[in-house]
Amino acid sequence: METLLPPRLEASERVQALCDIAQDALYLLPPQVEYHNVEHTQNVLARSMYYAAQANLPQHEKYVLALAAAFHDVGFLQGPEQHELRSAQHAARILSDYHVCPEMTQEVQHAILATQMPQRPVTLLEQILCDADLDNLGTEEFMERGARLRRELAHYSGVLIPPRDWCERSLKLLREHTYWTSYAREERDAQKQRNAAGLERMMTYFVGGGVS
Repeated sequence: METLLPPRLEASERVQALCDIAQDALYLLPPQVEYHNVEHTQNVLARSMYYAAQANLPQHEKYVLALAAAFHDVGFLQGPEQHELRSAQHAARILSDYHVCPEMTQEVQHAILATQMPQRPVTLLEQILCDADLDNLGTEEFMERGARLRRELAHYSGVLIPPRDWCERSLKLLREHTYWTSYAREERDAQKQRNAAGLERMMTYFVGGGVS
């Protein structure tokens, strides 16, 4: 984390180097952090850039979005509580160290903080990051990612949420969640509905006397 960037790097190279710094830090997380890990951050970064291209974001906003995506979960290095706030603070320190202008740093912080649940994005940039952060709700990997998150929560709390309770929570999240951007809704809503239908079938099994 202390490696200095060459001062003459082009803007795109500097942003990439800073994204690499953020992602490298996530390799320090213990293996029990199965969800909020470097793989998740890489997925969020890739999806953010995909939606940014669809939205024709200006280059400056793409840089802000990339940095926010890369740093949005580094706060997990100190645990899950208020990790968005710590992620924003950590991003500000690193970006300041590498002479990123205060205005851009503030935009990065605002985007990171917008991902805190319940999400409250204001700008299109923030909406894209929020949609990318919860992209898995509308993918075929939803159940597997959810299982990872359940085990991760047990790592921190010492309690594994019972299957029925986890199913209820997951179904509630899917029913209440709405993607912010039209790009995400067009690509993810259909699978999100299928995921909800799968959970509804599981709840029928639980109510019928299956696993509690």
